[in-house]
Amino acid sequence: IIDDNPMLLISNPKIEKKLPKFLYYQDLEKLLELIREYCKEDIIMINYYNVYEERYNEIFDYMNDKLEDLANVYEIQIIDIKDIMYGNTMEDRLPTIQQYEQIYNRMENVINQQLLH
Repeated sequence: IIDDNPMLLISNPKIEKKLPKFLYYQDLEKLLELIREYCKEDIIMINYYNVYEERYNEIFDYMNDKLEDLANVYEIQIIDIKDIMYGNTMEDRLPTIQQYEQIYNRMENVINQQLLH
């Protein structure tokens, strides 16, 4: 009988990182449908932004196109913040104070120019 476990000397294989799970199109559509059903006022949302590697930009662009399509169906205003959040990484995925201010200003402009016309 061996006193020490020889398997402890073997390292585990590297596990590939995966994109986070997100809503399927049908789930997002149902969510927006329910929000619109229960909220008769104006609705404003922000779009998705990429904090992963640039190679995922195409996926996020596709998701934002689909979100925009659904938003048009359910009369929901989408605020594009990709340019504000560009360059953020997983470590700084939440907006900074300055980025929050930029997002706020963009929302305020939409409210004043499009919703309070």
